[in-house]
Amino acid sequence: MAGFEFYLISCRSFYFPKCFINFSNWLSSLSANEFTLIAITTGFIITQGLNYEEQNTIGNWFECVG
Repeated sequence: MAGFEFYLISCRSFYFPKCFINFSNWLSSLSANEFTLIAITTGFIITQGLNYEEQNTIGNWFECVG
C-alpha cells in the first residue's frame, strides 16, 4: 500500500501499518487518569442519539471484543 510503512511484529506473523504502532505506543504512554478521560469522552461522543438498548448493545460488543 502506498503511503504506509509496515513492520513485522516478531511475536506474531502480522504486518501492521506504522501509524497503528505509533498509536499503540501513545496509548501505552498515557496515565490512568488521561486514559479514563479519553474513554469517557469517546463514549459520550459515540452514544449521542442512541437509546438505552443501542448503548447496551455497543457496550456488550466492546466487552466481547476486549
